[in-house]
Amino acid sequence: MTLQIATKLNIIPIRRLHPEAKLPTFATKQSACFDISACLPMGGAIKAYTNKNELHTRTLNEPQVLLAPGERYLIPTGWAIACPEDYSLRLYSRSGLAWKQGLMLVNGVGIVDSDYRHEVCVLFINTSRCATTIEHGMRICQGEFVSRLVSNQTFQLNEAHAADDEWFTTQRTGGFGSTGVK
Repeated sequence: MTLQIATKLNIIPIRRLHPEAKLPTFATKQSACFDISACLPMGGAIKAYTNKNELHTRTLNEPQVLLAPGERYLIPTGWAIACPEDYSLRLYSRSGLAWKQGLMLVNGVGIVDSDYRHEVCVLFINTSRCATTIEHGMRICQGEFVSRLVSNQTFQLNEAHAADDEWFTTQRTGGFGSTGVK
């Protein structure tokens, strides 16, 4: 069965891969992003890396997973999406989970390319000093469709050579916060 999210621009097909999956929803009409929930039914398998960087797969005995400090989990959503061509689905941490529980996306922003048609999963890490739980159906991140086109232009990446040094000349020095905080 194929379900869809209606947006102002497009209708985007979503396929439910698990009967207990909660499909993405916009919380309000003015929401910039839609909410994405965990699909953690009992008996499901989930992959994780321990805080000692050891890969393991767990079978869920209950509809939740406990993340110890430093552990990374690949949390399934239970659905796949047909992202429009020239768009990507961007996944962002929920600010409340990051602030209150230390749960964040491992890669900062998850990117689902337009040609990916498998289950969307979310990579989480527990950055706190306490174990925390993700439950089945819990809203775990937010999603947004982002165009890769700017003013209908595409970009080509070309290697620059020594003759192109003017492209890389700047008055700035340092990096990573070198302009300060005030």
